[in-house]
Amino acid sequence: MAGVWVWTDELLALGAHIAQRRKEPLIRLTGMGEKVADFFIPLIDMAREESPSVILFPTGIEVEDLAARLAQEFKCPMVSGCSAVRYMEEPDCLEMERLIFGGAAIQVVRNQAWPVILTLAPGASGEEGDPDKQGQYTTREISPVSSDLWQVVERKGKESTSKSLGEAQIIVSVGRGLKKVEDLSLVKELASAMGGEIGCTRPIAAELHWLPESACVGLTGTQVKPELYLALGISGQIQHTTGIRQSRVIVAVNLDEKAPIFETADFGVVGDLYTFIPLFLAALKEKS
Repeated sequence: MAGVWVWTDELLALGAHIAQRRKEPLIRLTGMGEKVADFFIPLIDMAREESPSVILFPTGIEVEDLAARLAQEFKCPMVSGCSAVRYMEEPDCLEMERLIFGGAAIQVVRNQAWPVILTLAPGASGEEGDPDKQGQYTTREISPVSSDLWQVVERKGKESTSKSLGEAQIIVSVGRGLKKVEDLSLVKELASAMGGEIGCTRPIAAELHWLPESACVGLTGTQVKPELYLALGISGQIQHTTGIRQSRVIVAVNLDEKAPIFETADFGVVGDLYTFIPLFLAALKEKS
């Protein structure tokens, strides 16, 4: 095996770590920006030339399709939506974790053959790796070959939050307990006072469109691991709590004392977020 491929910068540290453990070079691919399907043929040619051990991709609809077709072409294993990856010297394999049954369980998978293709879920974790210290890597830019499998019919800009939720140390997240979009200003004021970022449940972003989808936390959004996660008016369905289970401290505020979120929270406040936020803001201002 000649190398480990990665696609984006955020995968570089993990790729470098695997490369170091398997004593193989690391190749970072660039140039795959828009029409992913057009890189199928170039990647096949490169794979035949380099014989990589591992190919790491971020999760995405087009990327999943590309990864699956590469796996079929080379008759190799593919594991999608990995939430954690670690290399095991014995028996020389990767151990991968991914969520199943709507986040109710974690599946542990080990590859029995090389190469292996992985797609990593947002916020995925692995053994600490430093691309500057754990192995040399080269950058290869590949050019697309036009494909008729996809046709771009429209492009829309996607609003994003100021910072990746996966990197945030403090997250103030809001759910259906928020009555109207104008009340987001209160939540934003609290997040600003705490030095945190704003998150939300999927209905707030995907159904009501009060916040961008990049702010969505949960199984179908971003899996987060902040030092503090403050859940305001969030009931705590499994799709959401799956994405916050790695938080160091979870504080929940909800009117319903039987809300599932309290089973996940380290601290709970049974009360109205409209009462809690002003009182908490006043306490923060007094402390400062």
